[in-house]
Amino acid sequence: MERKRVNGRFAREGEDAASDGAAETKPRRKSRTRHAKLIGQAREQLVESIPAIAATLVMEARLGSVSHMKLLLHLLGIDHGGLGAPENRPVEKTLEEILMEQWAKEP
Repeated sequence: MERKRVNGRFAREGEDAASDGAAETKPRRKSRTRHAKLIGQAREQLVESIPAIAATLVMEARLGSVSHMKLLLHLLGIDHGGLGAPENRPVEKTLEEILMEQWAKEP
């Protein structure tokens, strides 16, 4: 069978050019429960692997791998603030709080 391009898609010889392919077999839908089961299994495997992954990440960082060190610092959340204790800054007021105070002062 020869295939030619018809209306932006490949059509078999003798296939109606006006056909949009809807009459062909429909793709099979996988059940949601199957997807949920597979996702659950993947999560379990990931949770079980985290200690080994973390140990390998630390080992590679100790050996001098800059990319592993950067990833480790990023995952620990100390890549931006440094290793010291964070400063205690007063919490800034939101725009809503500022406007509410101004409206409360107006007569």
